[in-house]
Amino acid sequence: MQPDELPKLATREFHVPVYLYLTVPLAVLAAPLEMALTSCPGQMGFVLMLLPTLMAAFDGGYRSGFLTGLVGAVCLCLAAWFANWGRVAGVSNLIPVLLPVVWGSVLVGCGFWLGRCLDVVRHRSEVLQEQCDEHERSIYQLYKDSTEMAAAAEQERLRRQQMETQRLEFSRLLLNIQTLGRELSGNLEMKAVFRLVIEAAKKLLKSPQPRIFLLHAPSRELVEQTPGREGELVAADRGMLGWAVRHRQIITAEDVAKNHALADLRAQDVVPWQACAPLLFGNQVLGVLGIDAIERRQDDVDRLLYIVASFSAVAVNNGRMFQTAQDQARCDGLTGLLNHATFQSRLAAMLAEATQSGEPLALVMSDVDHFKKFNDTHGHQAGDYVLKSVAALWHRLIPQSAIAARYGGEEFVCVFPATTLEDAAGHAETLRFALENEAFEFDGTPLKVAASFGVAAFPVNGDVPAHLIRAADGALYVAKRGGRNRVAVAALGAPPDIRRTEIVPAHLQLR
Repeated sequence: MQPDELPKLATREFHVPVYLYLTVPLAVLAAPLEMALTSCPGQMGFVLMLLPTLMAAFDGGYRSGFLTGLVGAVCLCLAAWFANWGRVAGVSNLIPVLLPVVWGSVLVGCGFWLGRCLDVVRHRSEVLQEQCDEHERSIYQLYKDSTEMAAAAEQERLRRQQMETQRLEFSRLLLNIQTLGRELSGNLEMKAVFRLVIEAAKKLLKSPQPRIFLLHAPSRELVEQTPGREGELVAADRGMLGWAVRHRQIITAEDVAKNHALADLRAQDVVPWQACAPLLFGNQVLGVLGIDAIERRQDDVDRLLYIVASFSAVAVNNGRMFQTAQDQARCDGLTGLLNHATFQSRLAAMLAEATQSGEPLALVMSDVDHFKKFNDTHGHQAGDYVLKSVAALWHRLIPQSAIAARYGGEEFVCVFPATTLEDAAGHAETLRFALENEAFEFDGTPLKVAASFGVAAFPVNGDVPAHLIRAADGALYVAKRGGRNRVAVAALGAPPDIRRTEIVPAHLQLR
C-alpha cells in the first residue's frame, strides 16, 4: 500500500459488524468443546471464532476484522481458561493461560491483516474503477467531440452546399432574366410578347398559370391577353387586379392578410390571386400581371415580380408602338383602311390561297360619285370627311373575313374570300344602298353621297391580281358611264376588257 492511500483507508466509513454478536454464543459453545479437548487450549475457540472474524474482515475491512478478532480472542481466552482451569497440572502451569492468548493473537492478526488486504484490494479496484470511469469519460468526450466535429463539418458542408446551390440558382436566375430581356426586346409582335411574359412568370416565379391583362382606357376594363384566354374582360376597379392598377403598386396575398382595409379585395376576385403587378411604362398603366400561385421564397417574390412586370411593360409598349407603326405603314392615314401597297400584297396572298384551295374569290371596286364637287363646294375638309365616312361605312358593313383598302384618291376596293361573283354583287349593292341612304352632315350642311361599284371574281374574270383589278375597274367605268350610283359586274367568261362588261341593275342584285 502506498503512503498516500492510508488516509483513504483511515477515512473509510466504519460500521459495527453484525458478526461481532456471534462471538459470545460461539464462546459459550466453545467451552464444552475445550473441556473435551485439553491437549491444545484455545484451539476450538479459535476454530469457531475464525469464521465470523474472516467474514467481518471481508465485509467491513480491517477495522471490523480487528474488532471482531479482538472480541473473539477475548471470548476464546475466557472460554479456554474456564474450561481448563484446574484441570492441568497445577495452577502454576502457564500453558493453559498463554496458549489461548496465542490463539487469540492469531485470530486478531487474521482479522486485521485479512481486512487490511481486502481494503487494499478494494482501494485498488476503486482506483481502477475510477481510472476506467475516467477513460470512459475521456472516450465519451472524444466521441462527443468527434460527433460534434462531424456534425459541425456536416453542417458546414450543408451550408456550403446551400450557398453553392443558391449561387447556382442566382446565376441561373440572372441568366433567365437576361434571356427574358433579350427575348422580349427582340420580339415586337404582341402575341409573342404575351407568350414570353407568361413563360417568364412560370419560370422565374414558379407560377403554374399566370395571366396577363391589358387596360382598355376608355371602358376601364382589363382585357385578358393570356394565350388561350384572349378577350376575356375583367373590371379594372375591383379585386387585387384593380387595386394594382389604381395604386400602381405590387400587391400580394400576404399584404391583404396583414391589412384589414384590404380584406375584401380577395372576395371580389374570381381567381384567388397570390400577387398582382401593374405593367408601368413611365406614368402610364398598360395592364397588370396576375400570379395565381407562388412556389418561391416570399422575400424573392416582390423583386422578381417587379423585374418581370418591368420587362413586360417595356415589351408591351414596344409591341404597341411597333403595331402602330405597322398600321401606319400599311394603312391609309386618312381613312384607316389598307393602303394601295398593302392591298396589292394581301390580294396576291389571298388569290394564291384561293388558287390552292379551289375556292372562289371576288373583288369590288368603288368610286365616290362627283367627289370633286365636295372639295370645290365645301372645301377639302369636307372631302376628307366624306372619304372617312365612306371608309367607316365599308368597315362596318363588310364581312370580317374581307379586307378593304383605299385604292387611290376617292377609289375604294374590297376583297371577299370564298365569295362568288353573284354574292359579291350582292355585297356591293348592300354598300351602295347603305351609302345612298346614309345621312351625312358637315358643319351643319347635309351632304348627299353616292358611289359606283364594279365587281369581278376569280376564276371567271382572271386568275392573277392584275386581271381581276382590270376587270373590276372596267366594270366600275361602265357603271359610272351608265349613270353612276349603280353596280356593274364583269361579263362571265370574258377577258378583262371594258367593252365586254355588262351592267347589272340594282334590283337584280337583291334576288
